[in-house]
Amino acid sequence: MSESKIAILETKETIFFSHRREQVCQWIMVAIENRSDRPVRGTAAIAAGGEEVSTPLEILPGVREYRCLAPILWPRHPAVAAAPLRLTAGTDVVTGTTSVGTHRPWTVYLLSDVCTDYTWVYADEETPRADDAALLEAELAVADARRGDPEADRNHYNFVHARETEFFLEHFPHHAEKLFNHIRRGTVTLNPFFTMCMTCDLSL
Repeated sequence: MSESKIAILETKETIFFSHRREQVCQWIMVAIENRSDRPVRGTAAIAAGGEEVSTPLEILPGVREYRCLAPILWPRHPAVAAAPLRLTAGTDVVTGTTSVGTHRPWTVYLLSDVCTDYTWVYADEETPRADDAALLEAELAVADARRGDPEADRNHYNFVHARETEFFLEHFPHHAEKLFNHIRRGTVTLNPFFTMCMTCDLSL
Protein backbone atom coordinates (compact mmCIF):
# COMPACT_ATOMS: atom_id res chain seq x y z
CA MET A 1 0.00 0.00 0.00
CA SER A 2 1.52 3.34 -1.04
CA GLU A 3 1.97 6.15 1.45
CA SER A 4 -0.56 8.99 1.28
CA LYS A 5 0.77 12.18 -0.29
CA ILE A 6 -1.75 14.29 1.68
CA ALA A 7 -1.63 14.95 5.42
CA ILE A 8 -3.68 17.04 7.86
CA LEU A 9 -1.20 18.85 10.11
CA GLU A 10 -3.40 21.12 12.23
CA THR A 11 -6.96 22.41 12.57
CA LYS A 12 -8.06 25.71 14.13
CA GLU A 13 -11.63 26.69 14.90
CA THR A 14 -12.26 30.38 14.17
CA ILE A 15 -14.76 33.05 15.20
CA PHE A 16 -15.75 33.63 11.55
CA PHE A 17 -18.81 32.51 9.58
CA SER A 18 -20.09 32.86 6.02
CA HIS A 19 -22.98 31.81 3.81
CA ARG A 20 -22.65 28.96 1.36
CA ARG A 21 -25.67 28.07 -0.74
CA GLU A 22 -27.89 30.00 1.73
CA GLN A 23 -26.47 27.99 4.65
CA VAL A 24 -24.47 29.66 7.40
CA CYS A 25 -21.25 27.76 8.09
CA GLN A 26 -18.36 28.19 10.52
CA TRP A 27 -14.79 28.64 9.27
CA ILE A 28 -12.24 26.01 10.26
CA MET A 29 -8.65 26.65 9.16
CA VAL A 30 -6.90 23.43 8.23
CA ALA A 31 -3.15 23.12 7.62
CA ILE A 32 -2.62 20.52 4.89
CA GLU A 33 0.61 19.12 3.49
CA ASN A 34 0.73 18.03 -0.15
CA ARG A 35 3.91 15.97 -0.57
CA SER A 36 3.54 15.74 -4.35
CA ASP A 37 4.90 18.24 -6.86
CA ARG A 38 1.52 19.21 -8.34
CA PRO A 39 -1.84 20.58 -7.16
CA VAL A 40 -4.48 18.04 -6.21
CA ARG A 41 -8.23 18.63 -6.20
CA GLY A 42 -9.86 17.46 -3.01
CA THR A 43 -12.77 17.81 -0.60
CA ALA A 44 -12.77 18.46 3.13
CA ALA A 45 -15.89 17.22 4.93
CA ILE A 46 -16.64 18.14 8.56
CA ALA A 47 -19.50 16.45 10.41
CA ALA A 48 -21.18 17.79 13.57
CA GLY A 49 -24.68 17.97 15.01
CA GLY A 50 -26.00 15.37 12.59
CA GLU A 51 -24.92 17.42 9.53
CA GLU A 52 -21.93 17.37 7.22
CA VAL A 53 -20.53 20.27 5.19
CA SER A 54 -18.10 19.67 2.32
CA THR A 55 -15.60 22.21 1.01
CA PRO A 56 -13.94 21.75 -2.41
CA LEU A 57 -10.21 22.47 -2.31
CA GLU A 58 -7.29 22.82 -4.67
CA ILE A 59 -4.44 21.53 -2.52
CA LEU A 60 -1.16 23.06 -3.67
CA PRO A 61 2.28 21.46 -3.15
CA GLY A 62 3.86 22.06 0.25
CA VAL A 63 2.23 23.09 3.51
CA ARG A 64 -0.61 25.62 3.30
CA GLU A 65 -3.64 26.65 5.33
CA TYR A 66 -7.11 26.24 3.83
CA ARG A 67 -10.51 27.60 4.88
CA CYS A 68 -12.92 24.72 5.37
CA LEU A 69 -16.56 24.99 6.40
CA ALA A 70 -18.35 23.28 9.27
CA PRO A 71 -22.02 23.01 10.31
CA ILE A 72 -23.51 25.54 12.72
CA LEU A 73 -24.32 23.95 16.10
CA TRP A 74 -25.84 26.92 17.96
CA PRO A 75 -28.53 26.92 19.35
CA ARG A 76 -29.66 23.32 18.81
CA HIS A 77 -26.48 21.45 19.72
CA PRO A 78 -23.58 21.92 22.16
CA ALA A 79 -20.04 22.53 20.93
CA VAL A 80 -18.05 19.50 19.82
CA ALA A 81 -14.41 19.20 20.87
CA ALA A 82 -13.44 16.60 18.26
CA ALA A 83 -15.72 16.64 15.22
CA PRO A 84 -14.58 14.23 12.47
CA LEU A 85 -12.81 15.76 9.48
CA ARG A 86 -12.39 13.70 6.30
CA LEU A 87 -10.04 14.90 3.57
CA THR A 88 -10.36 13.23 0.18
CA ALA A 89 -7.81 14.04 -2.52
CA GLY A 90 -7.61 11.80 -5.56
CA THR A 91 -7.31 8.25 -4.23
CA ASP A 92 -6.08 9.45 -0.81
CA VAL A 93 -8.44 9.68 2.15
CA VAL A 94 -7.10 11.01 5.45
CA THR A 95 -8.99 11.80 8.64
CA GLY A 96 -8.62 14.10 11.60
CA THR A 97 -10.70 16.04 14.10
CA THR A 98 -11.48 19.67 14.86
CA SER A 99 -13.41 21.59 17.48
CA VAL A 100 -16.68 23.06 16.17
CA GLY A 101 -19.35 25.26 17.67
CA THR A 102 -17.39 26.99 20.44
CA HIS A 103 -18.41 30.33 18.89
CA ARG A 104 -21.95 31.24 17.86
CA PRO A 105 -22.70 33.06 14.60
CA TRP A 106 -22.44 36.82 14.83
CA THR A 107 -25.36 39.18 15.04
CA VAL A 108 -24.29 42.38 13.29
CA TYR A 109 -25.95 45.63 14.32
CA LEU A 110 -25.54 48.61 12.00
CA LEU A 111 -25.49 51.71 14.21
CA SER A 112 -24.62 55.32 13.62
CA ASP A 113 -21.35 56.48 15.15
CA VAL A 114 -19.08 59.50 14.91
CA CYS A 115 -20.10 62.48 12.75
CA THR A 116 -18.44 62.52 9.32
CA ASP A 117 -18.04 66.30 9.02
CA TYR A 118 -20.23 66.56 5.94
CA THR A 119 -21.93 69.74 7.02
CA TRP A 120 -19.12 72.12 7.88
CA VAL A 121 -15.92 70.87 6.26
CA TYR A 122 -16.99 69.62 2.82
CA ALA A 123 -19.22 71.29 0.25
CA ASP A 124 -20.47 67.98 -1.19
CA GLU A 125 -20.75 64.33 -0.20
CA GLU A 126 -18.64 62.66 -2.88
CA THR A 127 -15.42 64.41 -1.84
CA PRO A 128 -15.35 63.06 1.74
CA ARG A 129 -16.33 59.62 0.47
CA ALA A 130 -13.33 59.64 -1.88
CA ASP A 131 -11.03 61.12 0.77
CA ASP A 132 -12.03 58.52 3.37
CA ALA A 133 -11.52 55.69 0.88
CA ALA A 134 -8.08 57.01 -0.08
CA LEU A 135 -7.11 57.40 3.59
CA LEU A 136 -8.06 53.81 4.37
CA GLU A 137 -6.23 52.53 1.27
CA ALA A 138 -3.08 54.37 2.40
CA GLU A 139 -3.37 52.94 5.94
CA LEU A 140 -3.68 49.40 4.57
CA ALA A 141 -0.63 49.93 2.36
CA VAL A 142 1.43 51.02 5.37
CA ALA A 143 0.14 48.06 7.39
CA ASP A 144 1.18 45.66 4.61
CA ALA A 145 4.62 47.27 4.40
CA ARG A 146 5.15 47.02 8.18
CA ARG A 147 3.70 43.55 8.66
CA GLY A 148 7.11 41.96 9.25
CA ASP A 149 8.13 44.53 11.89
CA PRO A 150 7.87 43.96 15.65
CA GLU A 151 4.25 44.20 16.84
CA ALA A 152 4.77 47.57 18.53
CA ASP A 153 6.06 49.08 15.27
CA ARG A 154 3.30 47.81 12.98
CA ASN A 155 0.60 50.07 11.60
CA HIS A 156 -2.83 49.93 13.24
CA TYR A 157 -5.78 52.12 12.32
CA ASN A 158 -9.16 52.87 13.90
CA PHE A 159 -11.94 53.82 11.51
CA VAL A 160 -13.00 57.42 12.04
CA HIS A 161 -16.52 56.12 11.35
CA ALA A 162 -17.92 52.78 10.28
CA ARG A 163 -19.04 54.06 6.86
CA GLU A 164 -15.38 54.18 5.82
CA THR A 165 -15.86 50.51 4.95
CA GLU A 166 -18.70 51.40 2.59
CA PHE A 167 -16.72 54.24 1.00
CA PHE A 168 -13.64 52.02 0.56
CA LEU A 169 -15.64 49.30 -1.20
CA GLU A 170 -17.18 51.90 -3.52
CA HIS A 171 -13.77 53.10 -4.68
CA PHE A 172 -11.66 49.92 -4.31
CA PRO A 173 -14.02 46.93 -4.81
CA HIS A 174 -11.09 44.81 -6.05
CA HIS A 175 -9.43 45.21 -2.63
CA ALA A 176 -12.42 43.96 -0.62
CA GLU A 177 -10.75 40.74 0.52
CA LYS A 178 -7.63 42.67 1.56
CA LEU A 179 -9.74 44.97 3.76
CA PHE A 180 -11.62 42.06 5.32
CA ASN A 181 -8.35 40.23 6.07
CA HIS A 182 -7.02 43.32 7.85
CA ILE A 183 -10.23 43.55 9.91
CA ARG A 184 -9.97 39.85 10.84
CA ARG A 185 -6.33 40.33 11.93
CA GLY A 186 -7.22 43.45 13.94
CA THR A 187 -5.02 45.73 11.84
CA VAL A 188 -8.00 48.04 11.43
CA THR A 189 -10.84 48.30 13.91
CA LEU A 190 -14.05 50.22 14.43
CA ASN A 191 -13.67 53.57 16.11
CA PRO A 192 -13.90 53.90 19.90
CA PHE A 193 -17.01 56.10 19.86
CA PHE A 194 -20.10 54.13 20.86
CA THR A 195 -23.21 54.80 18.74
CA MET A 196 -22.55 58.51 18.38
CA CYS A 197 -25.58 60.04 16.68
CA MET A 198 -24.83 62.02 13.54
CA THR A 199 -26.44 65.23 14.82
CA CYS A 200 -23.60 67.67 13.92
CA ASP A 201 -23.24 68.33 17.66
CA LEU A 202 -20.03 66.35 18.17
CA SER A 203 -17.57 68.57 20.03
CA LEU A 204 -13.87 68.79 19.30
